[in-house]
Amino acid sequence: MLLRVIKQELFLPPRFFEPEVITRATTLSSLIPRNQPVFFYNDMGNEMVAGQFLPIKPWAYTFPWYMEIPGLQERIISAIEADKVQWVVAKPFGNEGYYVPGSYRPQIIEAYIQSHFSFIATAGDLTVLERL
Repeated sequence: MLLRVIKQELFLPPRFFEPEVITRATTLSSLIPRNQPVFFYNDMGNEMVAGQFLPIKPWAYTFPWYMEIPGLQERIISAIEADKVQWVVAKPFGNEGYYVPGSYRPQIIEAYIQSHFSFIATAGDLTVLERL
């Protein structure tokens, strides 16, 4: 049975990502060199994985309960600086409430991005920012 499944599935395209994720990852790959770290802001990272981009370390999704740990936002900014990140890929924020994932804006990181990066392109609903 395992052999039959392998034969059926071996040369099919990956099913892990939706077609839109693959499209956005392809667009991002045309804009951003793959050998550079990228900060994915307010995004779960599907395009990061599909496009084979390097995340910053520590990689962090902007969950409110995580970002409000004292000193964490500063640590992420330090990582962006240490890794010499030239690119930010940002997903638009929702309006569901201050501490709701997808709507929560970590204030220190938000101010840093606004003062150090500028808009260059979009990839679907994602915004691509480049270091000033």
